[in-house]
Amino acid sequence: MEPSLITIPLREYQQLVASVQEISKLRSELDYLQEKFAIDVAEDRQRITALEYQEPEPRNLDRGQVLKSLIITNSGKIARKEARKLMRLSESQFSQLLTASKDFIEISPSRIDHRIKILSLK
Repeated sequence: MEPSLITIPLREYQQLVASVQEISKLRSELDYLQEKFAIDVAEDRQRITALEYQEPEPRNLDRGQVLKSLIITNSGKIARKEARKLMRLSESQFSQLLTASKDFIEISPSRIDHRIKILSLK
């Protein structure tokens, strides 16, 4: 069967062409928005992952090694309060660490101010 030609008024033809151009424009805009949406979703996932990730807490053994290193780098002695602040530990966590590290850490009062406790290696 051969294609047959149909005739339509010029006004309808111009409306048809305008509609096709509008559809083409809308398709390209839709493609752009879909791509932008995919990029936004990927960036949001990265942000969420970064917020959810927390560094694992070191165990007392690791913290003991850090405390030992702090004492060594400070000429073999460091104030208890200063060491706790440098390690960013709460009072209870630091107390537990000192209890676990009693084999190699000695706690003594300062010669100048007896309220200050000095940590040193045994």
